[in-house]
Amino acid sequence: LFEDRLKSADTNIRNFVKDLRSKDSKIAEDIYAATKDTMFSGFDCCKKVLEVPCDMVILAAPPCFRTEHLELCLKAGKHVFAEKPLFVDITQARKVEQLSKLADEKKLNVVVGFQRHYDEAYKEGVARLMDGQIGDIVAAQCYWMQDGYVGGGISNGHLPIDTQEYQIRNWAAWIWTSGDHIVEQHCHNIDVINWCMNGKLPKNVMGMGGRGVNQDGELALPYPQFGDRYSHFTVDFDYGDGVRVMSLCRQEPKTSSNVSERIVGTNGFLTFDGGAHIEGEKPWRFSGARPGPYVQEHAFLLKSIRDSKHVNAIPLSHSSNMMALAGRESAFSGRGFSYDFLKQKSNQKLTPDVWDLKAKKQIGKVPVAGVYKLDLIS
Repeated sequence: LFEDRLKSADTNIRNFVKDLRSKDSKIAEDIYAATKDTMFSGFDCCKKVLEVPCDMVILAAPPCFRTEHLELCLKAGKHVFAEKPLFVDITQARKVEQLSKLADEKKLNVVVGFQRHYDEAYKEGVARLMDGQIGDIVAAQCYWMQDGYVGGGISNGHLPIDTQEYQIRNWAAWIWTSGDHIVEQHCHNIDVINWCMNGKLPKNVMGMGGRGVNQDGELALPYPQFGDRYSHFTVDFDYGDGVRVMSLCRQEPKTSSNVSERIVGTNGFLTFDGGAHIEGEKPWRFSGARPGPYVQEHAFLLKSIRDSKHVNAIPLSHSSNMMALAGRESAFSGRGFSYDFLKQKSNQKLTPDVWDLKAKKQIGKVPVAGVYKLDLIS
């Protein structure tokens, strides 16, 4: 989108490739062959990229663009690696459901950046769970608690805050650009739970959250320059039959970190906490080889394309994304509702109708439970 970011990315990649080749002469010189004629900026950059001969496109722009770019790529007949999340609002969520069908119809492969699916420790742990090694699932917890904020370093502070450019450049600070961190980041952990539940979705959602304040009662992240995002969420997903999943995420300085998932069964529990292990009647701890999942997710996609094997990660990724979004809206509003409620009743649309860097973009208020209104179909 931005010319300065394009130039810095080009320089960084060239330096990275140069360093790789200094360590391994077998790496081809043309592994990165971008030229001035094949590098594009501006809101139409995705359309221009699709005019260049290619088989696959990587989508890693700020989340607010993901749905639009995914649609462009699939309609152009391209295979896609799409970073998570796939959408930031309900309007985009409905569109992505349609795009999943399009990918299947056109036999286009789509892998989403939930890299834990390509991590050998996670793969074996989930396989053992599916095999019944911990019995029936009765509860689960997932966490992304970290010391500090993603996007905490605000850039281009000279720009007017109420413009699309400021808010997009600082996309992690705004709900409409990022989906907030429960959707943009904690979706990883929610996705693991969704994977382990093997397609079973929650019946009801109840969330809460907020934005931390300092000792003077002021927001710890100054408003509005640091956006309208929350700093913490807690969501209770009720699956019925007594099965509940607790989801917790937090981004606040000087706090304890915990990025993990824990599945509780009738005969033991499975924990992913940097490794994978089971405690209970049939204990186990992962000890195998573990190639980097950030590489393996791309290797999987490339192999599937070469082997003409159709893969589509959108359906599972969509439900993980939707769980995070439902949790966000429940926390913002202070309302509990059924999992299907938003898909059936909401017309939420966060992105502008016209993209223009200099255009005014209303500064969103930090949501307050009991005050925040859900965008419902009248």
